[in-house]
Amino acid sequence: MAVNLLLPRVQRQARASVSRLRQLADHQPGPGRTVLVPGADTAALARLAPKGEGDIVLMLSEDSAGDTPDRTYTGEGLRKAAEALAEELR
Repeated sequence: MAVNLLLPRVQRQARASVSRLRQLADHQPGPGRTVLVPGADTAALARLAPKGEGDIVLMLSEDSAGDTPDRTYTGEGLRKAAEALAEELR
């Protein structure tokens, strides 16, 4: 699945531990679902169902220059933004 290809990027953007990545890999969002990366509120994944074969995943993340994320763009707000972007692509 496309989520597996994004795992290295997800780890960096979400500052996720290996155990959180494994949790995401084991419980990937189904087509039409948008989720926050487990244990992190700085990255969201939206999985889309393509019209043909294959898999499409959109990742939206907060990418602050510093160590502290800008809370304006994290958590449920980030998930909803990713969901809205994915809806535009459908």
